[in-house]
Amino acid sequence: KPSVLVPLPSSAAGHQEENARTLSDKGAAIFLPEGPAFERELSACLETLIKEPGKIRKMESNFALVQAPPALEAVEKLKTLIEQIAHGGENSR
Repeated sequence: KPSVLVPLPSSAAGHQEENARTLSDKGAAIFLPEGPAFERELSACLETLIKEPGKIRKMESNFALVQAPPALEAVEKLKTLIEQIAHGGENSR
């Protein structure tokens, strides 16, 4: 779905930012990192999306083209990552 993604800076190994950038680079989402001007940037972003609904439709069609792994495969990868981190292998993917 079309999204404005604000990743947590403290997410494990920067995965949220990596995923947000990937979707943003493919035109399927908007990546908006937290920073000093965040509130102003978020407001401007939402105002643009409200005024230009075609951008939302474009993100939706771009998202349909993103090659996301099937849900169960993604869950299995997440499980493996959590197990690696729990066992001290944080840098492993």
